[in-house]
Amino acid sequence: MSHKSRLLTATARILRPIVRMLLRHGIPYQSLSELARWTYVDVARREFEIPGQRQTRSRVSVVTGLSRKEVQRLVDAPAPTDESAVESHHRAARIVSAWVRNPIYLDAGGEPRRLLFDGPEPSFTSLALSLGGDVSPKSVLDELLRVGSVANDSSGKIQLGARAYLPTGSNSDEERYAILGFDVAALLDTIDHNLNVPPEERFFQRKVAYRRVPVDSVPAIRVPSGGSRAALARKS
Repeated sequence: MSHKSRLLTATARILRPIVRMLLRHGIPYQSLSELARWTYVDVARREFEIPGQRQTRSRVSVVTGLSRKEVQRLVDAPAPTDESAVESHHRAARIVSAWVRNPIYLDAGGEPRRLLFDGPEPSFTSLALSLGGDVSPKSVLDELLRVGSVANDSSGKIQLGARAYLPTGSNSDEERYAILGFDVAALLDTIDHNLNVPPEERFFQRKVAYRRVPVDSVPAIRVPSGGSRAALARKS
C-alpha cells in the first residue's frame, strides 16, 4: 500500500467520528464539503508557497485541484472560526493548570486550595494576574463559573471542580467545541510533524491503554479530580 493510500485510510478513520457528530447535529454533507474546500485553499495559501515567490491563485489552484475561480471565491469567503471561544478555552486551561501545579496554590496534601477571590497571594485574583492577559480576574471567574469549572463554597471561597479543564456546566457547549477543535488539531499537528522529521526532532506523543482496570476504580478514573466534581455538582 502506498503512502497516499495509507494516509487516505487513516483519514477515513478520522472522519468517521467527525461525520457522526455532524449528522447528529443535522449538518449535511454540503456544509462539510464547503468547509473542506475553504480549508484546502487556506492551507495551500499559507503553508505551501514557493520560497521567494508570491502565492498566486494559479499556484493554489494547481496545489488544491480547484479552479482559479473557485479559489478566488473561497479566498473572499469569511473564515469559519470562532477565535473568542478558542481564546476562552486557552485562558481557562491556563488558570486550571497553574492552580494544580503551582505549590503556592496547593494545600499540605497537594490538593488545589480553595481561594478567596481577592487579596494577597494565594488568591484567585493573584492567580489570574500571574498569567498575564488583558481580561479582568472577575471576567475570568465568571466564565469558569458559567462552564462549571469552579464553584463558590459555603464560606465564599472559590473551589476548583477538576484538576483538568473539562467544562461541565449546562452552558459550556461553546468551550467543549473549542476543545474539540483545538485539542484534536494539536494532536494531529504533532503526528504530522513526527511523520515528516527525523527521530531526534520528533515531539512527545503518547497514549496510555490498560486492560485490567478494577471495576471499583472506574468512577475515580472518570472523575479526574478524584471526586471533587461530584462535590461541586452537589453544591451547584
